Amino acid sequence: MDLTLVIPAPARFRDRLEETVDYRTAFAAARRVLEGPPRRTLEFLADAVALALARLPRVVTATVRVTKLAPPLTPGAVSSVEISRSA
Repeated sequence: MDLTLVIPAPARFRDRLEETVDYRTAFAAARRVLEGPPRRTLEFLADAVALALARLPRVVTATVRVTKLAPPLTPGAVSSVEISRSA
């Protein structure tokens, strides 16, 4: 799973934590979704994670890419989906 979070950029970043996203909180939000009820499709899983991340402070847009290696219908292939949600 790849996560991309878009935040508003100040005129110049000053190396201050308050200008960033708390990645521990983002990881915890994604983990809650992953450890919650099972999801049958990659799209539904990616959407649930993206929605949870888009609700975080400072996040303008959350993009989630979920990749499934060797899906059962096509051995040796890779399936992935990417979903973006805005706050």
